[in-house]
Amino acid sequence: AYTRSTFLLPSKQSAKTAMPNSNSTVVPPEFICPLTLEVFVDPIMTRSGLTFERHAILEWLLNEGNATCPITRTPLFPSMMVPNAALRLRIENWRHTM
Repeated sequence: AYTRSTFLLPSKQSAKTAMPNSNSTVVPPEFICPLTLEVFVDPIMTRSGLTFERHAILEWLLNEGNATCPITRTPLFPSMMVPNAALRLRIENWRHTM
């Protein structure tokens, strides 16, 4: 469960995360979800341009009963988000070059 106290923003420096076929890989910070602190798999974007992992933000909104963005605290509903296809493609390309 995601509560307000569990949200951490990744640092401006690249995060290190374990990736397949690698001991440790430097991950571009824009590939890290601010809710899960993991590399995006299914990123979706708010109207304000923030991107979250789909399952994490939907859990925040639907299962936790929140109606605001966990970062900006502005109103947010699932219908206000769209897939971030550009970011997903960049991550897929990055994964294939490793």
